[in-house]
Amino acid sequence: MCTYNGEEFLSEQLESILNQTRIPDEIVVVDDCSDDKTIEILGEFQESYPSVVKIFENKKNIGITKNFQKSISLTSGDLIAFSDQDDIWKETKLEKCINKLLSDPEQLVCHNSKIFQREKNTNRTLWDTRSPPDAKDATRQGMRLIQGNYVQGATMMFTKDLIDEILPIPENWSHDWYIALMGAIISGIIEVDEELLYYRQHNNNAVGSPQSQIEIVINNVRSMSKQRNKQRSSYERWLNAKSIIESYSQEELVANKGEIVAELEKRIQFERRRHKLYTERSFSKFPKVILNKKEGYYDKFGRGNISMFADVVYSLLSCFR
Repeated sequence: MCTYNGEEFLSEQLESILNQTRIPDEIVVVDDCSDDKTIEILGEFQESYPSVVKIFENKKNIGITKNFQKSISLTSGDLIAFSDQDDIWKETKLEKCINKLLSDPEQLVCHNSKIFQREKNTNRTLWDTRSPPDAKDATRQGMRLIQGNYVQGATMMFTKDLIDEILPIPENWSHDWYIALMGAIISGIIEVDEELLYYRQHNNNAVGSPQSQIEIVINNVRSMSKQRNKQRSSYERWLNAKSIIESYSQEELVANKGEIVAELEKRIQFERRRHKLYTERSFSKFPKVILNKKEGYYDKFGRGNISMFADVVYSLLSCFR
């Protein structure tokens, strides 16, 4: 678990973890320089469960991805599960994930989650907006993850052997997306279509469920420089992923390497064109929008017509800035 100013919901999360039908051997918590009562709350739980709760405090803020990577390095078990600081685990979450990993050859399991704000009695789930592939083979999973992430960090459990193979997490990647992508390609993912945690939505989420498409466009238009940096980061992310995956032999992967690389090349082409839309100040760049639309990339890698509309708007604005 990684914490940062999580005093409001932290106790409820920790209680749900400690009330599991399969109590964890250890709860490793790395705090990223909180200035509220987070450390005080953690200390109280450590006093009650001294052999289980282990607290580490960063000397400086390192951010969510590096903090989760650090937390992994401090664990001692063979099976590792991520936890956010503000969700609620259903009591059978650990037991069901452990049983799946012990009985199946895959080295990573994920499950669905119930989205809620103040009330838990909601019918919305994470997979309503981030659906896994219909086919449950590693190649289809890897290709789906190149298109977009459907694996929430707090829903995954993986083996120590797998994470040792995957780390370190490259720059520009979120910890959950990168681990899910590499886990799918290397070993395949066990997908449990059951909501085993309540995924809390509030104003201070580090990573929330998807905003509406209109909200994303409005927020990004407000900051052109931020959007340019985002596109450059996305382009570099996929170039890096292709380089890493090409370093593996087919024998080291469960997924079909050729199909995965081919899908990565399409994603890179999409991101390269979008990157140029935001950096070039010439109207000659607009055919790139048409190409991405014609080849179906906006639907596959973006948000359909709304992404195409956003690109046109940003591109026009960039010509005059």
